[in-house]
Amino acid sequence: MQTSKPYNRGHADALLAPCGEVSPWRIDDRGVWPAYSDYEEAKRLGLKSGHKLQSWKPVTAFQDDQNAPDCKDTPALPFPFDARDLAAFMLDGVGAFVADYGDWEDGPETERLNDIDPSNNYARRAVREAFDAYRLAIEKVGKYDMDALARRDAAHTAYWKSSNDKALLKAFEDAEAEWDAAYQAWLTKMVRCLLEPQAAAPAPEVAESASKAVVVPFKKAALIAAHVHEWPTIERDIADANTNGLAAAAKAGARGWKEDAALVWARANGKLISAAKPANSLAQAMHNLGSLPHRKHTIQG
Repeated sequence: MQTSKPYNRGHADALLAPCGEVSPWRIDDRGVWPAYSDYEEAKRLGLKSGHKLQSWKPVTAFQDDQNAPDCKDTPALPFPFDARDLAAFMLDGVGAFVADYGDWEDGPETERLNDIDPSNNYARRAVREAFDAYRLAIEKVGKYDMDALARRDAAHTAYWKSSNDKALLKAFEDAEAEWDAAYQAWLTKMVRCLLEPQAAAPAPEVAESASKAVVVPFKKAALIAAHVHEWPTIERDIADANTNGLAAAAKAGARGWKEDAALVWARANGKLISAAKPANSLAQAMHNLGSLPHRKHTIQG
């Protein structure tokens, strides 16, 4: 049964677990909280800027509203939660340290989702829906001020190359203040777009019927393992995919491949040979997969 807030602490634990044992948050039955949020202690240690980042919570976007909630007593990710709550949490603050599930534009990546407990399908669904919610919000709000960011970076570079020039330092500080104001304004708009009642919700995932099955992209290694017997140059062709046309024809996201489209490209380019597929194709694919070089996936941040 689908509820308005279908995800709970168990799902949050699972999707945060790939981030590692040392994390900048704490979790209780109410939600996920910034681990380091003592403002007075941060001020005493001269860490006010770091405190601003690590103590940020989506609720701060509403702090000046007439009926604003108590920001200090509100989690960064409350339980229960939905996709929009998760997307807002991951925008900034400690939520920005969540495992790298891919770029907002085309994520999440299947490989990264596989780092989540295999039995916790709801946790993976929450991440997928959060990415969809972000993309819906960005269509309405737009991206942050890239010009302000470019001015900040240019001013920083100019000052860094100088010998502590005071005029360039002042120019950098002004550009940084301009960028921070622009970014905070964008962040507030994004949070409000995601969390206000009228915000559009991503369509929940539903099981597909047999007549409309979901096409799951292949990882590179799996595609090679499944078809190397009939496509001997597949590994080299994938390596050159950006120049030989294969990527344009069959790429699915940052790391996925559309099997049918890849085979169409291979056939059109004379890459397939008349080799009968082994009788036990699954076993052969697993054997081939096991012989390929593997890279252990690690979470950044």
